[in-house]
Amino acid sequence: DSLQQLGDELVEGDTPFFTIARLLKPYPLNGYTFYDLGCGDAHLPIFVSRYFRIRTVGVEIVPGIVQAAVPLVIKYGKKKNSDPGTTILRGDMLFCPFQGKAIIFLPATCMSDFTLEQFAKKMRDRREETIIISIDRNAFIYLCQFV
Repeated sequence: DSLQQLGDELVEGDTPFFTIARLLKPYPLNGYTFYDLGCGDAHLPIFVSRYFRIRTVGVEIVPGIVQAAVPLVIKYGKKKNSDPGTTILRGDMLFCPFQGKAIIFLPATCMSDFTLEQFAKKMRDRREETIIISIDRNAFIYLCQFV
């Protein structure tokens, strides 16, 4: 099973909402989509969508967690027709179809060097505007912008 192969890479942890809000606030986010890789129950993408009024996508590989997230996305992901809303995808972040201008949140605190290198390779091939927010194993926050 592919989930068993990931082993230690599947570690739960939360990033405070206002940490992300402070990191994103300086950017004009119109037209961007926020991707949360390893979104868990999707509470962070729901927050970002409602706070910044941008489209968000949560990507989660664990099927049971996706099942738990779906009711939250349905209930809180879109309050009005004008809200851009939140989508949750079940799958591996390395195969996520990033579209258009993207803000990608990658909490890399538990990812292997191999996985991070594969992700970096995928990002090098992107041609659209991209902002990457990542937290490394030492809890350092990195913010990179590619135009």
